Amino acid sequence: MIGPRIRLMLQSNSKVSDGMGGFTDSWIDVRELKGVFMNRKAKELFSNHSEKVSSNHYFSVKNMRDLYVDESFRFYYNSKVYEIVFISNPGEKKNITIFHLEKYEDSGSGSGC
Repeated sequence: MIGPRIRLMLQSNSKVSDGMGGFTDSWIDVRELKGVFMNRKAKELFSNHSEKVSSNHYFSVKNMRDLYVDESFRFYYNSKVYEIVFISNPGEKKNITIFHLEKYEDSGSGSGC
């Protein structure tokens, strides 16, 4: 992959008791990942589980064999939130994992990176 290597914080959604019998969603930091983050020249549409999804960024990470990540996670970087819309693993070897991302407009709460 061509581009600068940066660190993005991987976050997962956690349900936290609100003290009144209900729950609120909270994002917790899982791990900081180093990889290549790139903007796409144009929005890309592709099929994911028979559903059309769009992506305008991607983040490529090497050697993610010890960490399970799916589309319920997100990345946080520089006060911006990026939702994972699709994960590809060329050759199914987990040598390189490519996260196809869509920038989320309302960053809500997150941690600093």
